[in-house]
Amino acid sequence: MKSIFIIFFAVFVLVIPNAILASALDDGLSETAIEATLATEDERDADAERLVAAKIGSIIQTVLSVIGLVFMIIVMYGGLLWMIGGSTNVGKAKNIIIYSALGLIIIAMSYAAVNFVVETIGQEF
Repeated sequence: MKSIFIIFFAVFVLVIPNAILASALDDGLSETAIEATLATEDERDADAERLVAAKIGSIIQTVLSVIGLVFMIIVMYGGLLWMIGGSTNVGKAKNIIIYSALGLIIIAMSYAAVNFVVETIGQEF
């Protein structure tokens, strides 16, 4: 039981601070420059790439939010099953909570890997 608590604590300490990052200020100057034809062709292409990257980032953020919500629902279900299930369902409830935590860890690690690759590729251009 103590090791499960330590695992949950470690996951929350490592994952939650990454989700609380401020987003960049979008002041709209790039779009205005493009509309006024003050931007060069290279700047237009770069802005188009940034817009695509922003859309993809928004989609990923939405998917991760839904995954976090599903994780919380599954953990609540496991906890409820543990509390009211009696001695017969305790093992099932433990497995539900453990496997949902492992799934969240795998998803967080895959997001970190994808984020690293995308940022590394983005710096090369």
